[in-house]
Amino acid sequence: MSEQVLPSPHRGAHARDHHGRDHYLEIDIVHLARVVMRRRWTVLITTAFLTAATVAAVSTMPPRYSAETTLLLESRNSRLSALQPATEKLIQGLQSDAYVIRTEMDLLTTRSLAEKVIRAMALDQSPEFNPKLQTQSPLRKAIADHLQPVREAFLAVRDSLGLAPEPEPELPPGSIDEEVVREVMSRLTVLNEGGAYTLRVRFVSRDPHLAAAVANKFSEFYLADQANTREESTRAAARDIASRLDELRQTMLASETAARTFRKDHGLLEVNGTTLLNQELVNLNGQLVAAAARRAELDAELKEAERALSSRASMMVSRVVDSHLIQTLREQEAKLQSAEGNLLERLGPRHPDIQNLRSQRAALQDKIDQEVGRILGSLRGEVRAAQGREEALRARLDGLTVRQGALGDNEIRAAQLDREAQINRTIYMNLLEQFKQVDQRSTNGQSDARLISAAVAPSKPSGPSKSMIVVAALVTSAALGVLLVIISDWLRGGISDVEKLEEFHNAVGYGLVPELDGKPNPVGEILAARPSYYREALMAIGAELSLAPSGRAPKIIVVTSSLPQEGKTVLATSLAVTAARAGGRTLLLDFDLRRPAVGRLLDSRPHTDLPATLIDNGAPGQGLIHHAESGLDYIPSSSVTGNVQSLLRSDATRGLLAWAATQYDLVILDTPPVLTAPDSLLLAAWADAVLLAVRWERTPRTAIRNAMRLLRVSNAPIAGTVLTRVNMQQHARYRYGDVDHVLSKRNSYYA
Repeated sequence: MSEQVLPSPHRGAHARDHHGRDHYLEIDIVHLARVVMRRRWTVLITTAFLTAATVAAVSTMPPRYSAETTLLLESRNSRLSALQPATEKLIQGLQSDAYVIRTEMDLLTTRSLAEKVIRAMALDQSPEFNPKLQTQSPLRKAIADHLQPVREAFLAVRDSLGLAPEPEPELPPGSIDEEVVREVMSRLTVLNEGGAYTLRVRFVSRDPHLAAAVANKFSEFYLADQANTREESTRAAARDIASRLDELRQTMLASETAARTFRKDHGLLEVNGTTLLNQELVNLNGQLVAAAARRAELDAELKEAERALSSRASMMVSRVVDSHLIQTLREQEAKLQSAEGNLLERLGPRHPDIQNLRSQRAALQDKIDQEVGRILGSLRGEVRAAQGREEALRARLDGLTVRQGALGDNEIRAAQLDREAQINRTIYMNLLEQFKQVDQRSTNGQSDARLISAAVAPSKPSGPSKSMIVVAALVTSAALGVLLVIISDWLRGGISDVEKLEEFHNAVGYGLVPELDGKPNPVGEILAARPSYYREALMAIGAELSLAPSGRAPKIIVVTSSLPQEGKTVLATSLAVTAARAGGRTLLLDFDLRRPAVGRLLDSRPHTDLPATLIDNGAPGQGLIHHAESGLDYIPSSSVTGNVQSLLRSDATRGLLAWAATQYDLVILDTPPVLTAPDSLLLAAWADAVLLAVRWERTPRTAIRNAMRLLRVSNAPIAGTVLTRVNMQQHARYRYGDVDHVLSKRNSYYA
């Protein structure tokens, strides 16, 4: 009988065609739904257990309260005049840009500020922030006490192996535990929305009053640090300018005294009239004074700018601040900073959008640095130009001085002394004005930020959202239960219905045979006078086998399985008894020579069995037993330990099968499992059909696949498969909708 191959299936997870090639199929949603319905109690119990555990855990969560203060960063756009660039960076306030705002936010979250707050409020003495002071709940304490012997044994083994960790060093006196600092800083959040000048300092605690107090304390210490830093900076600048003023004052007084003394000693009195040369000298002298002052101003501005650049404070230089391009770039940077702040809480720091924004910010910062370098280069060029102009004016003035030689060396010397005195006085007066402004700012005690809204104790907790947690746990646990059911069904590897069996190995499935738990004997079930679903199932399988596509019913049928305990002997015996009971001449041969069981099922004690007949090369009908109740003829077997393959290849075996084919309408051979012995493959060469028994929900798919592959490789005439040992009650609950399911649900029909 040729193998009957079904069309390519359209459902299932994996299959192998008749050439032994694997091919993957789309997921059967209906099958998965049936699996979930079948194991719905597992899903419900998993969902209920995990949700109940979540509810229990959530019920122990203390409420958390969030309090926040609001700080306003002062935007100081007023700057000193062009004659005062040397100290501008020390007295100008915070610039309203994203760079400075980001810096202030970082200052609020520094470790040093957190330690000040912890010491001021003794937070390290609170169990909420110090894990070492926390007490265990009764449940956790009971679990820890129960596991204490295990822990002690583990520590003993670890110490014996020399794996004990180094003891933690003791904290120095006055220091704060790192865990306390981390816990406090994790509760602190500083927010800035849209690049505004306001900062919101938020703190979370179990105590609403403590949350407000800590938030206010952070703001208080931050403002105090800002005021102290500003005061120290301005005082340092004032001291620096004062020391320079003393030097310039002494120089100015000395130059003026020298000029007056020289004129007095040499009788050089000033008159109202003057010559053109003297007038030109006066004009050049004025230009030289202005050029020298401008050169000194630019030189001081350049030195302060270079000092600011070396201390990474280039944004405090006036020319940098006044640059339109830098203002535009900083506005773009502020927008990117705002976008990053908006996305950071939702996407996390490793999201590609966050990384892209940070790359754009880095590129803008590079452009700012390049523009700052260009501005400083321009300033250096101006310094060199001022020096050149001053030198040119001095050269012209020296030339006029030579021309004025006729007026006498004394007058020339007096004019030089007057010019030096005037230059020194102009420089001194400019620096004195700067000193007054710096001193005024150093004494007002103002900070670059101020508190506009203090934190108050919240009346309602901000978290955790227990209802949302429970809902999320309910959904997650239900999904986990469904996933566990699907995974367990897949890992189990068995097949539950005939349709899936056909799709898996691409061959005919002839139905299923119920499990007869508690029944004395399948033969008795078939021969019983009462209606029996077991008998009807076997009759249906026999009827399908007889309706071969070739038009000729198979005469010799090999019944085998993939593995032991699949029910193939019960299937072979039941098919044979059913066929004999229907009136057909039927012979059952027990060719499972290693573990024979036909005789036990038919309750016979033969004097001569099949191995003896084959070994002795006796008559073909020798050892034949007639089962009177069913009309079945059969030859049982006994266990053989010798060379079974040579016995199966013998002429005696061939002759026996040829004789049986002529004497009987149907010959059924019970053979060993395919994967344990090659006997069924040898006997399949003389058979018209091979029927593979597959145990319901137990036989692994890989075993079925390998057994079918061996049968196909040996050109066995595979008729199909039968699901055996089926639990009909469970199968009925699976709702597969096949004929067996419908009949199994109509128990009264066979009652």
